[in-house]
Amino acid sequence: MKFNPRPITPIGAPRSAARLLALGVLALVPLGAATARADDATEFAFHAGDGFAGITSPDVAAAADGATITISASGEFRVGQRRAHGRGTFVHRAANRALIGSGSFTVKRLASFDGFGCGVAGGAVLPANFCGGRAVFDVRVVGHPASGGTERFNATFVVSCRVGDRVPAAATEGVAFDAAGLVSFGRVVSGETVFVKDVEAEEDD
Repeated sequence: MKFNPRPITPIGAPRSAARLLALGVLALVPLGAATARADDATEFAFHAGDGFAGITSPDVAAAADGATITISASGEFRVGQRRAHGRGTFVHRAANRALIGSGSFTVKRLASFDGFGCGVAGGAVLPANFCGGRAVFDVRVVGHPASGGTERFNATFVVSCRVGDRVPAAATEGVAFDAAGLVSFGRVVSGETVFVKDVEAEEDD
């Protein structure tokens, strides 16, 4: 995750971290605070391709046959209890860009979370509650094929963010989406993500 000076953002969304800071959205913790351990916290919000804080949006992942899925999603999760909730939208296209389908998904459960740390990204200082890691979610999908109709199925949604001081060399920045037995989008194409630590919830625990 980095701050993109010209992000693709929804209409009305803040276009930069500086704008967010001016609005006080990121005033939970001071910039430049000591790097924290992401796994010390229990609650996080996640943002994937939704334009939050100027992250490059939306997120795109590809399947082995060149088909792509374009995703915008956000939500919250609690690590200890593996509770999670959130929503996302997607567009599924073939390698030739023909529309295959679109729809939405609901986050049902956190399967796992590995934290990478907080407050830094590639040597740049970020708000101390901006964190990295890899979260795996169980989701329920409602899809609408281009040919018509509605399909419902379970899938796995992965959000990975390269923020922190313990980022594995092989870690990626972006999303993956696996609908078991149907299609798996495992290669990151573009987009950014970020986890935001809930400082108030941590202090209440």
